[in-house]
Amino acid sequence: MPASDNLTKNLLKNASWLFSGGLATSVFASLETIILARFLGIEQFGVFSLIVAYVGIVNGIVDFKSSEAGIRYIGEAREREEGDRVLSFIKFFYVFDFLVGAAALAACILFAGAANEFFIRSDGSFELILIYSASLLVSSVNRTSEAILRVFERFRTVAVVRVLRTALRTGLVYACLSLGFGMEGVFVSYVIASFVFFVMLQASVLRALRREGLRSWITARTENVAAIISETRSFILSSTFVWFLKNAFSRQLPVLVLGHFSGHEAAGLYKVATVISSAIMKLRDPLDQATYPPLVTAASRGDLGEFVRIVSRSIKSALKFFLPTGAVFLLFASEIILIFFGAEYQPAATAMRIMVVSEVLSAFYFWIDGAELALDRLKRRMFRVTVCSAAYLGALIALVPPYSYDGAAAATLFPSVLALREIRAKR
Repeated sequence: MPASDNLTKNLLKNASWLFSGGLATSVFASLETIILARFLGIEQFGVFSLIVAYVGIVNGIVDFKSSEAGIRYIGEAREREEGDRVLSFIKFFYVFDFLVGAAALAACILFAGAANEFFIRSDGSFELILIYSASLLVSSVNRTSEAILRVFERFRTVAVVRVLRTALRTGLVYACLSLGFGMEGVFVSYVIASFVFFVMLQASVLRALRREGLRSWITARTENVAAIISETRSFILSSTFVWFLKNAFSRQLPVLVLGHFSGHEAAGLYKVATVISSAIMKLRDPLDQATYPPLVTAASRGDLGEFVRIVSRSIKSALKFFLPTGAVFLLFASEIILIFFGAEYQPAATAMRIMVVSEVLSAFYFWIDGAELALDRLKRRMFRVTVCSAAYLGALIALVPPYSYDGAAAATLFPSVLALREIRAKR
């Protein structure tokens, strides 16, 4: 079988594993949100959402998102069969990630007071931030572990471990709330789940290395660290900037803006409105994650024809699921909120419909990031994401004060429209 056919075949197999895992993960994650909303009530659920948003956005600023660089450089070294270089990169990224996690934890604690004054505005928030931010010590390391497993095509392992982590966290959250431990118990559950996830991923990475005929990364030598930093610096910095704008900025900032302008209830309603779009995102991301490694391989081989075929297959696979699923949630958003969250959250129905439309549109352009990374078009990627994020920020500031959570949801359409226009222009 030609090498290009293998890439496409592996893409479908790997995407199916991650998609299946993403489906189960999204079910548990949605169930967790329902449990939190029901037990905490709209006011406290808003406070919870603001704390999660604050920690997430600080982590987004500090975290260097080295997992994408890991896929790029570890994958290329593996393709060239340079085993020592593979281990050297793995150890370098792990040490780097741990230091980043420690810095993120320190930053969260340092700015907790200012965050409470401007956004959260709740007594006892410092203790909750302190508990939750402990998970940052291993969050970046865990993402890199998943990236390494994807390089070694252990997509089934990634899917299974993600499901187990989310199921454990959901179970712990329900137990803590049922026993009356409140938000403190919820955040302790999050930290426990993160460290259990860390142990499971590390065991999986060591097992994958043995199957590749490589020794443990722990005993590897990181020779010429300065050369590794020099080689990966521009890639890591551009990925950090883009990841912050696309994730921490776009997903966490609207919650903080709502907390500042509209209060706890608006933040809680917006969080409920994002439940379905978050579930769709968890199903889209596996396809994105499965697509990136073969794009890197195709680009390394100079096979642009296969590169285009991988992109085309990814879009078609996404649309087959997102179009009918989006239609169902678009029509029955109000009923879904009433059944699962209760009548007090029903005002979020319009915002939920808008968010679903935004996520469905992303099925047409989600592949752009991976394609530009694989082709080393880092400046173009940074420019594109910067323009889209600026449009989103402008829309957010303009729409939230008069329209609250509905305005925050509508702002998500602006970067989607810009991304679609760019794709049309390229064609």
